[in-house]
Amino acid sequence: MPSGTLSLEGFRSIFRRREGLCHRQKQAKHSSLGSYIGHIQDCDSPKKAWDALANLFQSGTEARKLQLLQQFNSVKKGSMCINNFVNQIKSLADQLASVKIVVDPTVLIGTTLQGLPSEY
Repeated sequence: MPSGTLSLEGFRSIFRRREGLCHRQKQAKHSSLGSYIGHIQDCDSPKKAWDALANLFQSGTEARKLQLLQQFNSVKKGSMCINNFVNQIKSLADQLASVKIVVDPTVLIGTTLQGLPSEY
């Protein structure tokens, strides 16, 4: 086989790794959506569902601030790939900023390191 050519087994190996990554990303997406279903499952119209979600994410409420802080302080990598884990932390920091809670870069780094398993 010429240099730089990918063997069939090499191709299969790359495909399996990519397939596994996509599956883990889909699982993470579905698990994060599942936490909001309870807030809209009893709504009998799209308008009521939208209003319920808008109320949940209303940026000025103290309950929302506390919820975001709790999520930020307890985030763990678990079975997520490292990219999803870091993106989740960044998303939470952005959401905190939207409710006027600025996360210091040192705290951001500390939270990231605290959420990693010991093998890191």
